[in-house]
Amino acid sequence: MVNPTISDDLLVKIAKKVADKCWLDLKPLLRSGTRGRDIVYRPDILKDANIFSLCGVPDHFQVGGGHNPTGPQGESRNRPFFKRCLLANNPMAVYNEAIRVLIHESDINGAFKLMQRHAPVRADATIACAIIFICAGYDYMGGLFLQLYTRNHHPLDHGIKMPPCAYHCYMVSGAFKNVCNKCHLWSCARRVS
Repeated sequence: MVNPTISDDLLVKIAKKVADKCWLDLKPLLRSGTRGRDIVYRPDILKDANIFSLCGVPDHFQVGGGHNPTGPQGESRNRPFFKRCLLANNPMAVYNEAIRVLIHESDINGAFKLMQRHAPVRADATIACAIIFICAGYDYMGGLFLQLYTRNHHPLDHGIKMPPCAYHCYMVSGAFKNVCNKCHLWSCARRVS
């Protein structure tokens, strides 16, 4: 039970500090009663909670309790906490849920919608959006997200070298039709630089 003499404001500050360090340290506060649980489940606590260790093992937060999409569809033990972090718009939860939606549900549009929430601000979401768009065949949108990535996070080196197979691919398939993956990625990279 949480000490009743501690004010809610102080308890919120304590929970915020604990959540910023690691989500596992919130378990005693969750088990302390309804007051502690209500404070832990506040969106402002969960939004910035460090859930890196939760997301490190897919079995801990995915539907079905594992990463085998053909297995039983029960929830893993930590899935309810993960869903609350997702509803609070925790960037790590949104990123990992988008990857889960993409891989297990094969829903590219659902993954785009989740990733685009944080794409301009977070480097991992921006580069993941670019890669997903390029793999889905939306080269132009992938190029736009790569431009966002270079403008907001890490500038790319100029002078992207042409792959040695580019002339062969041009002779075989004609202009703007790329036969191999190297030429395809090279043409996408040229749009950004």
